[in-house]
Amino acid sequence: MDLFRSGKQIFAQIKLESKQRLAETLSTTLEEIKEQNPKYDVELIQVVKEEKKKYTLIMNLSSKYGKGRPMR
Repeated sequence: MDLFRSGKQIFAQIKLESKQRLAETLSTTLEEIKEQNPKYDVELIQVVKEEKKKYTLIMNLSSKYGKGRPMR
């Protein structure tokens, strides 16, 4: 899996192995990205099929804590 981040979006390129299902791969990839970014809510917005068994996932990041000032 290759990850690229641009602003508030993450692009993940994944390649399915033989006998691997797309839904399983999507859910495990999404969970891995959520674990790597604990301060953000991660939302999958698009899956693009590049070629046979190769996909690009486009995800939005949004802060879990909002944009307000920290409490004192």
